[in-house]
Order: sequence, then C-alpha cells, then structure tokens
Amino acid sequence: MDGNGTPRVIIGPDEQSEDLDAEPASGVVLSDLLHADKPSTALDYEYDLGDGWTHQVELIGPAELPVGEVVCVDGANRGPVEDSGGPHGYGRLVEILGDRAHPEYQDASYWTFMTTGEYSPAAFDATDFDLGAANRKLRLLSLQWWPRPLTDEERDAVIRPVRWLLEKAAGGLELTKDGYLKPATVQSALDELGWRDGVLGKGNREANAIQVRELREHLLAWKLLRKFKGSLVLTPRGKRGLERPGDLWDYVVESIARPEHDAVRLATRLYTEWHLSGIAPPSTHRFEVIRDAVEAAGFVTRSGHRIPDDWVTDINRVVMWNLKCLHVMAPKVRYRDRALLTDGGVKFLLEVREIDAVFSRSRSQEAGPVI
Repeated sequence: MDGNGTPRVIIGPDEQSEDLDAEPASGVVLSDLLHADKPSTALDYEYDLGDGWTHQVELIGPAELPVGEVVCVDGANRGPVEDSGGPHGYGRLVEILGDRAHPEYQDASYWTFMTTGEYSPAAFDATDFDLGAANRKLRLLSLQWWPRPLTDEERDAVIRPVRWLLEKAAGGLELTKDGYLKPATVQSALDELGWRDGVLGKGNREANAIQVRELREHLLAWKLLRKFKGSLVLTPRGKRGLERPGDLWDYVVESIARPEHDAVRLATRLYTEWHLSGIAPPSTHRFEVIRDAVEAAGFVTRSGHRIPDDWVTDINRVVMWNLKCLHVMAPKVRYRDRALLTDGGVKFLLEVREIDAVFSRSRSQEAGPVI
C-alpha cells in the first residue's frame, strides 16, 4: 500500500507491467509510497522476480543528512550471493560452504568466487557485515546519482603518479643503458607513491616493480614523455600538463576514454562499469569476459580472422594498467576486500564514461569493428 493506504502493484522493467496488470516502475518515486510525515508506512520489494527475495521496507522517521548523501547506520549479515536461487538456494549454499568435507564444496566455492570476485582462505562467513564497506558502496552510488564538482585535492590525488614522474623528468631523468629507470628512482617511486605492496625482492628494479615500469611506459605512450640521449624528458604536452594540472587531468581522461583501437575502448567501458558499480569478475577471469565481449561485438583482425588470445591479453593489460597508473582506488582495509574507488576516482571514471558515450553517439561505423 502507498502512504494513503491504497494497494498498489508496481513492476519493472516497464514492458512486464502490462502483462501483470501493474504500474510501470518508471512512473513511480519512493515519496509516492513512503511519506516522511507518516512513520510506519511500509512496502514490500521483491528483487529478482521469481526467486523470492522479498524485502520489507518500513519508514521509521525522518533523518537529517547533507544533500546527496546516502548512509547505512547499521546492519547484520553479508548480502546473499547473486543468482544463488533465492532464500532456499542461498541457505543451501551457506550450508555447503560451511563444510569443507561436503562433496559439493569445491564446486560451490569456485562458483562463489566467480560470482562475487571475493577470495578468502577462511570459511565463507554469511554473518559478516562491514559497515564501512557498505557506506563506501553507497558513496559510489550517491556520487553517480548526484554528481559533484571535482575538487583540486581530488584531481591532484588521482593524477599524482603521473605528475610525480613528470616532475622527476623535468630536468631530464637519466635511464640505464637498457632504457629503464635507475634503481634509486624505482625505489623512490615505490616509497613516495605507496606502491610497496606486491613488489618482489628489494623492488629497486623495474622488473620487480611492475607499477613503476607501467607508469613509465604509459607516459611514453601518452606522449607526455619521450626518450632523448639516454634520458626521459618532457614533451611539450608534458610540460603543459606539469604547469596546468587541470589540463593534465583532461588529457589523461581523454587518452583513456578514446584509445586508438576500438577493442581497447570496449574493454575500457567494461572496466569503467566494473569499478563504478563495485561489482566485477575476479581479476583472474577478466580475460575470458573481455574475450567474450570482443567476440560478441564482432571484432576481427584486418584479415577477417578471430582476435588472437595474446591480443586480448594485451588489451586487458593496457586497460588495467591505464587505471593502475593513477590513484583512483582507495586502499583496502582487509586483503580479501574488493578495492573501491575514491571520490576522485568516481569522478574520473564518470568523465571517461561520458566522453565514451559522446564519442559512440557521434561515430557511425560502416563495417564491422577491426583491430
């Protein structure tokens, strides 16, 4: 019932409403159903129609929050695993995951990992609830529902790695005879950019510090740096970016949103949605997802052949490191947690998505996509 006590059935997507003699969801807002001045008004919300996930939503009373904020004040238990078959199916999944000797444990554990992207050597804990993580995800939503201007602090935090290397190269940055950054520079990058995690050994060589190697290679690819007589030096574009951080932000956004190859743009779109939603396939299986997307979009080589696996690997690597060369993700509290975007990271990817959308609308392709 709505706030006036009138029974109502509301269905979405809209095309299903006619078949079920219900109102389309697109024409209804929550304030039609829950009145702030009428505590105890309530509604039932069924998620994934047919699986029986019924939520009882009750309005307790008004709250004072800044405009554009959504906050969870408390909770219990983790959210059920998507597509686990409703309450009964999820209950059975929890039972299986709680018994390592169960004959279906390995299959259920792998499926859960593939569905959630979460990995933990500990047993699956259906009672786990992280208030901070819940509010971080709500923050991701609120920044997309109510976009806010980018602050200088957010901008500078996101592009800090890029500016760091540009500053180092401002007077010429001598490379090793093989064209790599010298050990002292690699070590400084790891320490000053907070990239120590996952580094092999002492970490003073690019071979053991992938983040630093990729940063150097990306700034060369973005034409912010160039090699000259055994050193890295700024290009004219790099000089302008160092002098004008706002221009550097715009240029990096544009470079990532509009890559040279369409397949890279498709993979960028996937990563953008994964990060903005906070829901992504496990990193170990993103290759398969990109492979499926590339094939579904009809991409072929110029000779008309299927895209080779090593090309898909390169596409995934480029897009993944495009973002890892920036500070768009907040540090994880626990190892098994999913890394989530910072506020600046959300705004960066919203700009990437908008540029991609505008570019897609303005471009007409006469033939199938090729790379």
